[in-house]
Amino acid sequence: MESECHRKIVKTGWRQSVMGSPLVMDPNSICRRSKPSGGANNELCQTQPEIIQEVAKGARLGMRECQHQFRHHRWNCTGHGKNLGKILQQDIRETAFVNGIMAAGVLHAVTRACSQGDLLQCGCVPSSSGGLNEQAMLTPNPALQDQHWEWGGCGDDVDFGYKISRQFLDTRKRKGLSDIRSLIDLHNNEAGRL
Repeated sequence: MESECHRKIVKTGWRQSVMGSPLVMDPNSICRRSKPSGGANNELCQTQPEIIQEVAKGARLGMRECQHQFRHHRWNCTGHGKNLGKILQQDIRETAFVNGIMAAGVLHAVTRACSQGDLLQCGCVPSSSGGLNEQAMLTPNPALQDQHWEWGGCGDDVDFGYKISRQFLDTRKRKGLSDIRSLIDLHNNEAGRL
């Protein structure tokens, strides 16, 4: 069961345009809210809705992790509507954590979808030699040699997940780079993606 937090986050910047209310549960909401700003996010909504699905999954993952990490604290990453929005508009450490964990969640969800073959726009990461590392595929971990072990041969396309996370979470913030709050939010998003 999803918490009220997921359905009611109202925040400035990307969360208002990407999440709004209800929070990213509905990828169509993400696209409706990105239309006025146009740009790459709106284009993704039109041409690659499966990526929007993964952004939504990542946002939910981030909120669940936030609730888990704060489960023993007075504020446990939950709230109701405007109250939560007011909390997340303040310059406090909880806001910094939410920004970082949401960026991490989106990066993780998109990267995982790439690795599982759910997104056609990305996939296996080739080795530095230009192909899959055949030696690594043929040489299993010595500790596992007695067991049945098979290399899948596909690396995580973290770069693609990183790119999508930046595109969705940082776009509006970059337009107002002179604003110290925007710079802090960008920093927290980046910290989450590391």
